Amino acid sequence: TERALIKQSVQLLEEAGARVGKEVSGFREPARQAVELSVDLLEKGALDVSDDDALESHLFRLLQIAPQQAGLFVGRPDGSFVYVSRGNEPGQFRTKTIRASETGAQLVWRDGSFSVLRRATDPADTYDPRTRPWYNAAELGRGSVWTDPYVFFTSQRPGLTVANPVYDGPDLIAVVGADIEIEVLSLLLSDVRDTDA
Repeated sequence: TERALIKQSVQLLEEAGARVGKEVSGFREPARQAVELSVDLLEKGALDVSDDDALESHLFRLLQIAPQQAGLFVGRPDGSFVYVSRGNEPGQFRTKTIRASETGAQLVWRDGSFSVLRRATDPADTYDPRTRPWYNAAELGRGSVWTDPYVFFTSQRPGLTVANPVYDGPDLIAVVGADIEIEVLSLLLSDVRDTDA
């Protein structure tokens, strides 16, 4: 009886582990797909890597259809950056734009229909995408990468990032990424545990 119980327990643990792995992979997949779609559009010229407004609109639409993502962004080799993230209020989104020729960041809050709610400037923002783990990993790996967990600069919450470099021939022209907060992954795992109980 003891051997049968141990065998059954091992089998249940293996099944639960496989189910959790499948759930987490499925949960991360939309972020990877959003990044790959963006890279494809940029490399084919359907989306202009230097057009901040077009990038913002594109990232905004992608973020609307993927609730598990905290934000989507494009960082460029000159240090410029466009980041669309979820705002503090439900249904609200925030764009942070950094231009290489300017100091600080431009901030825009929008509602779900892309209408501007307010604008602000943060002259003290020192963010440089080229110093972040996702940028360096994508640049070195020359392909799609997932970072180890780290603390996000803006929200100061831990999370993971999938990032992918964009090339024009041999030249790196941008790195596209998507953030997923650890808290959201924890909720997913909690739901899986509750389902198994």
